[in-house]
Amino acid sequence: MWETDHVQAPVLIDVEGRARRPWITWFTDCATNAITGVAVTPVYPSREARSRA
Repeated sequence: MWETDHVQAPVLIDVEGRARRPWITWFTDCATNAITGVAVTPVYPSREARSRA
């Protein structure tokens, strides 16, 4: 089983001339409690965001 969580970072980054707070997403394997993946995106995380980010 996997668990996914999102948090908006408390920093501003420049994305094409606009200040944005990036989103950090991590994926955890619930059996081992290991973080198996991390993504940082300038927009709210979603399946559609993958093609835009």
